[in-house]
Amino acid sequence: MYGLGALNKRFTISTSAYSSTSQTPVVHQIEEMCETIQKLNVELMAKDAKERTLEEKMKHLIKNHEQQSEHMCQQDEQMRQQNEQMKLILQHIQLKSPMLTTPSDPPNSDDIVDQSYDDGS
Repeated sequence: MYGLGALNKRFTISTSAYSSTSQTPVVHQIEEMCETIQKLNVELMAKDAKERTLEEKMKHLIKNHEQQSEHMCQQDEQMRQQNEQMKLILQHIQLKSPMLTTPSDPPNSDDIVDQSYDDGS
């Protein structure tokens, strides 16, 4: 994943071929491996920091969503209560002044008076 296989291969070759005459190449290979390990550690720390940042953003988004959801529930409850109050007010108005109420059924033909009829009186 991070080139560790290549590092392992280099390390194995360097230790199996180690002799007093080849100390300089082995030291150089070990230094290269240390540099590579340091680079990988820096990458890993950067990825960890990025992951922590993303986790914090997610927590913040979840918290905002929960707050918005709670606020919407409260508004829904308030609207339901206002609706009930309006119904009670309308019922009260209809009881006090029945003339202002409109009939729920349309008038039938017997209730309609023909105004064009003149009986001559």
